[in-house]
Amino acid sequence: SEGDNYLVFYQVHHYVEIYLDGQLVYSLMPKNDNPVCKSTGCSWVTFPLYPKDTDREIRVVLTPVYKAVEHRQTEFLAGSRYAIFNRQLEADLPALDMGFVAIIVGITFISISLFSMIQYNNANSLVFLGLFSVCIGLWKITDVRSATILFPQNAILMAQLSLLMLPMSAASFAFFIKKQIEKSQYKVLNCACLLPAIAVILQLLLQRTGTRDLRETLI
Repeated sequence: SEGDNYLVFYQVHHYVEIYLDGQLVYSLMPKNDNPVCKSTGCSWVTFPLYPKDTDREIRVVLTPVYKAVEHRQTEFLAGSRYAIFNRQLEADLPALDMGFVAIIVGITFISISLFSMIQYNNANSLVFLGLFSVCIGLWKITDVRSATILFPQNAILMAQLSLLMLPMSAASFAFFIKKQIEKSQYKVLNCACLLPAIAVILQLLLQRTGTRDLRETLI
């Protein structure tokens, strides 16, 4: 319909430039005041198409930020952005539902553990299982394409949060497992618990200093 006709595509850690008859009319680049991250995150790009631009050439230039996304295929859609976003939300609804359920379950486990600690002075492993569940839920919610539709101004935050939740969940799960074994085996499990915890701290330090982004330390 008139006034709702767009070129729409989803970019994943790419710099974006759109040219109309050779003239640059749109640019998506990292902000100059953000030296700790060289990525633009993952987000939807919506470029309006007007009747007056009929027969003009549109050229989209995508520059990958990381080697891991160099050969990623991009799907270009044209039409109503609301219809496109509605279709994406419907496709992501099962993943969003599972993510929210995991977060609710995690918060419940953490609450039970804290209640047990306060009421009976008895710490248990449910707090680590709860943290694991919350991390998995946050990873799933922030990893779907609909995340940047719901929070359009926080594309970088969504991408970074999604990547950070993976090593955080590993650390939480390792500490949960440690609580299930006998104390005589603690020495072996301490290493298994410390490794992912150290990895998270190292990733954050590399990100904060601008040395390596979280996407580059995903392995």
